[in-house]
Amino acid sequence: MSYRKRLTQGRLLTKGRLGFGRQADLDTSGGEAAGGAVSRAVREDSSLLSIGLIQAGLVILVAVAVVAGQQLLAMVLMGMALLAVLGRFWAKVSAKGLTVRLRASKTRMFPGDEITLSYQVKNQKALPVLWVDIQQPLPWPVCMEPVLEESRLRKMSQEEKTMFGIGSGSGVGDLDGEKAEQTCYLFEERCSLIGGYETVAFETCWRAVRRGIYPLKNARLYTGDGFGITRYRFGFSGDSHRHFVIYPKVIPVSADKFMRNLWEGESGSRGLMEDTSVIKLTRPYQNGDSMKRMNWRMVARGQEPTVNQYEVISPRAIHFIFDGQSFCQRKSRGEGGQKEFPLLEEALSILTSLALRFADRDMDFGFSFPATDRLPAVNLLAGSGQGGWAYGGENLMGEILYRMAEYEPRGQRNPGATAEKADGDAKTAESVFLEEELLSKGEQIGMYYYVTFHEETAAESRLLKRMVKAGRPVRALTYEMLTALKEGGADSGKRG
Repeated sequence: MSYRKRLTQGRLLTKGRLGFGRQADLDTSGGEAAGGAVSRAVREDSSLLSIGLIQAGLVILVAVAVVAGQQLLAMVLMGMALLAVLGRFWAKVSAKGLTVRLRASKTRMFPGDEITLSYQVKNQKALPVLWVDIQQPLPWPVCMEPVLEESRLRKMSQEEKTMFGIGSGSGVGDLDGEKAEQTCYLFEERCSLIGGYETVAFETCWRAVRRGIYPLKNARLYTGDGFGITRYRFGFSGDSHRHFVIYPKVIPVSADKFMRNLWEGESGSRGLMEDTSVIKLTRPYQNGDSMKRMNWRMVARGQEPTVNQYEVISPRAIHFIFDGQSFCQRKSRGEGGQKEFPLLEEALSILTSLALRFADRDMDFGFSFPATDRLPAVNLLAGSGQGGWAYGGENLMGEILYRMAEYEPRGQRNPGATAEKADGDAKTAESVFLEEELLSKGEQIGMYYYVTFHEETAAESRLLKRMVKAGRPVRALTYEMLTALKEGGADSGKRG
């Protein structure tokens, strides 16, 4: 089975950020923890009557009206005060003993894949719950969206954006002063009248649209009284596993260039390595055979000349250094005026496709990713130790694909950055790598590829200059050379 199917079908049960196995259970409950995956219920004042000062003021006004002899006014104010207290008590009781479980058929996908999300709302008390609202924001860029659920989608108000943290350091800010209101939607589902000790379940179908991380920490669950006076909010916890991962799009690519560079390279440094301590077999001497391979023991015994053939061990690994910032030279506008980087998306798509091809061929490879606004720089070396456990095989593959899905250029999450120049003129920040670690390790790496937009950015790279000075085998892999790796395109033999 290919690595792509094993990743999306949950068969890579590994450490790291791969998430869950074949199915993922994401639980939440109001006020009490359910499997450690919940947040406490928080009371929200949905009307003026739910505010404590207003309720106290009503009681004072009732006393004043009674003293003044205004019996009718006193009765009206008393009714309002009782209604406010009853609504607050009703909402608090409704939030207790309420459990919401979300089960996903899988949590790792590629664009175009569809999954089923199963919601289960359980009332674990005798008192019925009048309503439960489930809200899931779809901030820009939308990496997951419901299928055929337009009736459950609505535009988010500016107040809701602020509540969900969209537009302030979440990557959804304004661009050139333009609001992104038309791109921010909210998925809503209401469960009505859940009886005592009753469970209500429903399913929705979602589709992966583009690469990215869709977290559930911003999901909101609401319940309250029947008068609409007070409501309680609770949601999924901010645990790192409570998210969906959508990998970059996979396209047909050719990995023959990298195979030739390894298997036809110089012996010992970049290509095949022979273990001279293990003789695989011998064969009769032929014209042109190296005298170093001659089996002199058999010649000394008077036997006909033979040459040794040694056991061949695997070639050394290849390592990609991804200069993501260099691919932000060109910007375009998506829906709502949001910034998009089409060259960056295409480069990540090609690299993901190459990684899957390497994995299917059991080739050793690794990646170095620069720091982003959310994650630090990292060197994912094949067979090295990182984070307390050794990367190797499936663990390494999962971490590489996660970083590709998560990658976002530095400085794009700053809400104050609004000044943009014309395409190709914007000055981008330089990628920041763990240079010292990369230069001190990598004994088993036969070739480094510095992935960058064009040769000019490669020439300005401090890391590339240090690697060349240190004598490391490194080549620049530009955007033009990357696109040539697509199947059907001419294979590029250029070197940096």
